Amino acid sequence: MLIKGSILGFLTRFGDTMTKWFKNIKLQITIGVAAVILGAVVLFLVLSSPGEKKMPLPPVQSRQSGFTFFGVGETTVISDNIEKALKDRLGSGVLEKRGTIDLRAGDQGFLSTHFPEIYTLHTKLNDSAGARIEHNIIKLTYRYALKKDTPFFYVELVFSNDSKRPLFFRIKAKKEAAGIIEEIEKKYGNPREIPDTGGNNYALSWEKDNDLFIIFKNTDRFGDPEFLFMIYFSQNIKELVATETRERTQREEVRKKAVRKAF
Repeated sequence: MLIKGSILGFLTRFGDTMTKWFKNIKLQITIGVAAVILGAVVLFLVLSSPGEKKMPLPPVQSRQSGFTFFGVGETTVISDNIEKALKDRLGSGVLEKRGTIDLRAGDQGFLSTHFPEIYTLHTKLNDSAGARIEHNIIKLTYRYALKKDTPFFYVELVFSNDSKRPLFFRIKAKKEAAGIIEEIEKKYGNPREIPDTGGNNYALSWEKDNDLFIIFKNTDRFGDPEFLFMIYFSQNIKELVATETRERTQREEVRKKAVRKAF
């Protein structure tokens, strides 16, 4: 009986040992399989991604039918992505909300003589006595575009803060921009030439879909050519004038009601 008990005890301990051993083997196999699967996934990701991929900046705008500057045109809606794309092309800029609007270009009488419709819009947006009038606009100004390998030393892009669409662009360039005129003529056709703009040289203009593009060629104090590019988005400016007229009328009605209640 003693021997039989010893044998049974041995067999029991042996069975427990084998059970633990098989469990360890099963665990190790499970871990190994998981490691192989994980390695395969990592290898797949590495092989399918040969290099670091950066998210590209979105295009500023495309398929505009009218005049554009770096793709920004009449129907462009200003957004954070547009601003980032412009910064990539023009360098750091300054953003202002609310400000005055000055549509004039060339000498004082240039717009009234050659483009009376734009001049009329200018007078509607400004006080005849010269008082400062601020408008609900977004103005982006870039002064370091030369460092981004462009010929522009000053860029001013003005948008309506109501519609978020552009109102007008004012862009200044030095002699390096001379070749741009040829490219513009290829794109938009032969311009209207206005000689002797009162300063020096001449102005070229194109009109398309109620919008206006003017290039002034003048001479700086060193005798080198200097260019001013003006793009007017007439319909967008008219919408701003209409919006402000409507708001003034509403404010006047509120004041009249307040006066009637006061007395």
